[in-house]
Amino acid sequence: MNDPMQMMDGYFTLMEVALGIYFLYCAITGKGKIYDMSEVPEASRGELVKYNRILSYIMGPVLLFQAALSYFKFLGPEVSVLIYKIILGFDIVFFIVYMIFFTKKRNELIGASGKKIIKK
Repeated sequence: MNDPMQMMDGYFTLMEVALGIYFLYCAITGKGKIYDMSEVPEASRGELVKYNRILSYIMGPVLLFQAALSYFKFLGPEVSVLIYKIILGFDIVFFIVYMIFFTKKRNELIGASGKKIIKK
């Protein structure tokens, strides 16, 4: 495993496992940094927590499956790489869309306090 690309792939797989476990932990326990919303009024946090839990329940298993697919290459190297790239694309698009939606919703709920995450 002296090839730098294989080493990088191994590190990326470990990162996916760590993130997958963290997202599952956040989804199951309802604890974690993703639930830190000190600038959002207490009464409005419930809706944002629900969205974060949905994100966690989706991304945790997807990242763990993606890491397993990358490491074990279940379906042969070519098919596994293709499926891995498709899932990676889903991860990126899903996360970007989620963050845009979440930021807009968070700014709506903050509203009167004047604190904005993204200013227009």
